[in-house]
Amino acid sequence: MFDDATVKARVATVLTERANAITSPQTIAAAQGGNARYGQDTEFLVVPTNQQLAAVTPAQLKATLARFLKWEHRTSYFGPRTPAAATTAVVLGDGTLATAPKRPAKFRKPNTALVTDQKTAQAHIWLAWPRAPANDAERAAGTVFGAYIAYRWGDQGAASDPRAARHARAEQVDRAALECWKTAALGGPVIVSIVGDHQKLDDAQLGKLAPVTLVPVTKLFGY
Repeated sequence: MFDDATVKARVATVLTERANAITSPQTIAAAQGGNARYGQDTEFLVVPTNQQLAAVTPAQLKATLARFLKWEHRTSYFGPRTPAAATTAVVLGDGTLATAPKRPAKFRKPNTALVTDQKTAQAHIWLAWPRAPANDAERAAGTVFGAYIAYRWGDQGAASDPRAARHARAEQVDRAALECWKTAALGGPVIVSIVGDHQKLDDAQLGKLAPVTLVPVTKLFGY
């Protein structure tokens, strides 16, 4: 449950995040990249305005949230239950409301260069060649092309295309082999990374996983 104070506090946080985002070179570059590809139809533009957010009420949010699980949706589950047990235990909502079909991504018309002025040491540059949606044969060719351009096979020590042999070996893996791999992969010493309120952490419990070392923020950056 939430009240007016909770909503206003959350809105204030979002407005602060937005104010920070428009001064971040990385976020600005991402927004420009989306604008270059899709024009006005990007996640940075198709959002409520600051004024709209400030006007939101708890009643509006409750009415909207109440409809979420009534929309048609998929529920994914991974765990120890059988399919039959999972069907009755984890399915959420009734799916009685139809959802609008997802709109396909539509590129802006090509032959344009869009520049955003930012006094940064490094420029962020993307190139895009819009084309019609690919079919399965074209996707296959694109996959091979991408694999040959990344030099990934050579970096892994393979002298030639290793995919056919890898796929053949993967098809031979049974449950016993998978369990053996999992045991070996997860059986060694672990590395844990935590960023959070140290006062809320139990160093004694963490120490059962691995020795605890406090790393100050100044040690995470080289400037």
